[in-house]
Amino acid sequence: MLGMDAMEARRQEVNDMGWDISGSLEVSHGKGFIKLMDLFFLAREYSLFGDIFGVKGRGKEHALAFNRGMPDEAALETINKYRLAVLDNKTTCYLTWILQSELSNFVQEIERNNWLDSDGLGIDWSWKFLFDSMSALADVYGGSNVRLVVWFDF
Repeated sequence: MLGMDAMEARRQEVNDMGWDISGSLEVSHGKGFIKLMDLFFLAREYSLFGDIFGVKGRGKEHALAFNRGMPDEAALETINKYRLAVLDNKTTCYLTWILQSELSNFVQEIERNNWLDSDGLGIDWSWKFLFDSMSALADVYGGSNVRLVVWFDF
């Protein structure tokens, strides 16, 4: 078992590593959720990782959706993708999900700030595309029927 100093050193080492986000955009049309889009294209936006998911140095107590696990009725394709990620990569962690209805106020605040994140930096186009896609889907299916299911690898 690691001593406290060694555990703290390992935590710092992990925090200093580059983290990637993986997962799916899912929608429900009344008969369970289906996967619409893979999230492989999302850029590393650590301020968003922290503000939304409580990952990478931000306070998890203020995050919108910290470490919730796999949602009920997750799309089978999403579940299988996550299982493969765990088998292939032993550093997969922080499985969580968030509804578009939970994200909408957060995204509106970013839009009011001209797409600047909480650090005052511009947000990558990939996140804007994702948020716009979720908003458009929510207009059709409702905000509680559009969600992200994500996990992180370092």
